[in-house]
Amino acid sequence: MSAECEHIQIADPLTSLPVNAVVVRAGKMAVTLLPDRCMDIYEVLYDGVQISFTNRAAGLVDPDYRCEGTESFSRSFFGGMLTTCGLIQAGRPCEENGRAFGLHGCISHMPAVSCFEKQDEDSVRIHANILETHPEGERLLLCRNYMISNTGIYLQDRVFNQGITTPFMMMYHINFGAPFLSPALQIDAPLVYAENRDTRRKAKADTVLASFPASSKPETVYYTKLRYGFVKLVSPEVHLASVISFKGFDWMGIWKNPDPARYALGMEPCLCPGLGRKGARERKLLPILEHGKYHTTHLRLSFSNCKGERL
Repeated sequence: MSAECEHIQIADPLTSLPVNAVVVRAGKMAVTLLPDRCMDIYEVLYDGVQISFTNRAAGLVDPDYRCEGTESFSRSFFGGMLTTCGLIQAGRPCEENGRAFGLHGCISHMPAVSCFEKQDEDSVRIHANILETHPEGERLLLCRNYMISNTGIYLQDRVFNQGITTPFMMMYHINFGAPFLSPALQIDAPLVYAENRDTRRKAKADTVLASFPASSKPETVYYTKLRYGFVKLVSPEVHLASVISFKGFDWMGIWKNPDPARYALGMEPCLCPGLGRKGARERKLLPILEHGKYHTTHLRLSFSNCKGERL
């Protein structure tokens, strides 16, 4: 099946400013990426069905790259199939030595540069560089490489530390929404450990991996460890399945948001739990990336029709 790549513009819901987008179509796959937002994935459809949670009320162009506190991130969190969090902060906002670190960091607000594409008969490859710098001396270069085909998305990221030795907190916020997400969704993953973010109590696998209906209940977040980086989701109502496989991450967060206006399930491969750098440091879980070193991560999102399949 042939693959094609198209450059379009979409309007920012908050400012009406034009936002650059890249749309890749390959067989049953339709993927929209945002070069102005870290070349993250705004939307995925498979066989015409919406897979991703895409918050169309969120702003797409935010001049506040600092993203301090929760408000800045929340007003511009479009969800999408992938929002990249980090790179020197991920998870809860915090303050260290008088310096504020916002919810999930600022890399997702950085524009991609040095972008190029290569198309062949059945796939599209996209390369982009995204630079995160801070006056305090951090300088991290994210080199991003996608391959999108008729069966899914492959992403290799390599982060080079060109600045001072720094905490390094990278997370992939992978977000599923309706109609793929429903109370009937089945989830399987090789969990070996799980804890509730708010209570810090251990959680059972059947609770962590259970789907949930839309409701007025608050969100729930779990920090988990897996035997290996693999999650399978089967949506019997739309007869579709998705598999997430990843390498280079030691943890995975699971975010369940039942809010009917933002009904979403997040699978979040990460280097450490989303405690914020202060919380991760206190629990002796904070990763460090030394000057001159690099870290590589791999992500594969595959999709298929699965009429009659159950886990």
